[in-house]
Amino acid sequence: MSYRDACEKPLLVHGNPGPSDSNERPTVLACGNLDEAKNAFMQQHADNYGYQGWIEQHWHHELGARLGPGQHYLDYTGAGQYTTSMIQAVMQELTSSAFGNPHSRNPSSSRSTQEVSKARAQVLQHFNADPDEYYVVFTKGATEGLKMVGEFFPWHSGQHTGGSCCSRPLNNNHKCKESSSSTGTRSSYIYTQANHKSVLGIGAYAKQAGASLYCLNREQMHDWLAAPKEALPQTAAAEAPCCRQHGNGNFSSSHSHGGSQNSNSSSTSTCHLVAYPAKDNYEGQLYPLEWIEQVHTKSDSSNHYFVVLDAAAHAATHNLDLSQIKPDFVPLSFYKLFGYPSGLGALVVRR
Repeated sequence: MSYRDACEKPLLVHGNPGPSDSNERPTVLACGNLDEAKNAFMQQHADNYGYQGWIEQHWHHELGARLGPGQHYLDYTGAGQYTTSMIQAVMQELTSSAFGNPHSRNPSSSRSTQEVSKARAQVLQHFNADPDEYYVVFTKGATEGLKMVGEFFPWHSGQHTGGSCCSRPLNNNHKCKESSSSTGTRSSYIYTQANHKSVLGIGAYAKQAGASLYCLNREQMHDWLAAPKEALPQTAAAEAPCCRQHGNGNFSSSHSHGGSQNSNSSSTSTCHLVAYPAKDNYEGQLYPLEWIEQVHTKSDSSNHYFVVLDAAAHAATHNLDLSQIKPDFVPLSFYKLFGYPSGLGALVVRR
């Protein structure tokens, strides 16, 4: 959309109405002259805008020259825009070096291996993640990363299957439960209503494996996190239409995770998964990163809670410091960060 097109109608600015101003009318702003509007904006926000003048200095060369007259790009939730210098650097590297299959043994393959290792290190560095604590799995994008979590998570059905009830263990420290009796603790998949559709898709794997599913809105998630450790979310299908019910759909606290009832708690634990977005890619709403630690505190010797933090939309516009917060799985799509190449992402996994 061009600036001229946008100014054909008054600009409506909607606030966030509270209880006392729910009937407040939107503010009507005149667009006015673009240069005047820009100057007024810079007077108010110059200290916090543009990376200390970098955008003003490089905007036209890096992107503006590729846009039509009077146009600007705003859809950064959908995809980032690559810069001209980035594409030039990529082409320079590709035309000056040969890259082979990293699984082969030859100079070009060794170069590929080195570049992949360097890229992994750069991803961890960008998110301030300790290489001894986190590992990077390159994927086609956030969607594939989420699919991998659903496929390989050690779901437990609480039913005797004659062997392991889980897909496979996440690591040597968190072994999935093997039933020695006819019943046991069932895994839970807990996710927010506002989510990437692939986060919702994890529920298909959980349901197939016999796990319980809980779909919560923001307030319900907050209430569950504040509840006692052994309590399950209190939801009903009418309150959460995106819920996928398992069994009779009775989501009550009577289905307890009490560790005292688990005869195998000393050596194994039932794994549960909680998934939510750091930033909702539809409404742009930010979700509390403090939830991660709150979820982890629900773990005990019988139950272990893991967190999927969908950072695909968040990482493009906000810092994510993995030295301060400790999600277990962080799916990313790099095209949302810097536009090129598409079809490349990562799943950052806590070891």
